[in-house]
Amino acid sequence: MVLRQGPSEVEVLLAERAVVAGDRWSGHLAFPGGLAAASDGGPLATAVRETREETGLDLSSAARPIGALSEIVTASHGSLAPLVIAPWVFALVQAAELSLSAELTRAHWVGLDGLAERRRGASRLGRALGWFLQGRGVPVAGTRLWGLTLAFLDELAGLE
Repeated sequence: MVLRQGPSEVEVLLAERAVVAGDRWSGHLAFPGGLAAASDGGPLATAVRETREETGLDLSSAARPIGALSEIVTASHGSLAPLVIAPWVFALVQAAELSLSAELTRAHWVGLDGLAERRRGASRLGRALGWFLQGRGVPVAGTRLWGLTLAFLDELAGLE
């Protein structure tokens, strides 16, 4: 999760994943990220590498890590093996241009206050439905923000 100070509020970087046959996250809004490589040395290094590969943004020089959010264990893509999702939050410390890889189609800087305000109006159950039902997510840039990305943003905003 990459944050920056926008014109009027803190913004988060959301990327639209490319549509790929057989990929259950095809076309979804998400944070830059992906699977760990054996050479990464941990979730923080994976976040830095994956963000650079997908967006061209070098977090090691353009941002500082703020901390980690809660890890979530889920089924691995295409199998029942567990997959640990370990999100890290970074704050940009200098302006940076994005250069999207073929894994992404678009990127959006979205205001956190606006997202949190729309989520506060929903009950805890209503918010949780947005994590599990795409149609109950939040409209963003002509698509919907839902699933684990929305759950992590709710955690950041203290809306769990």
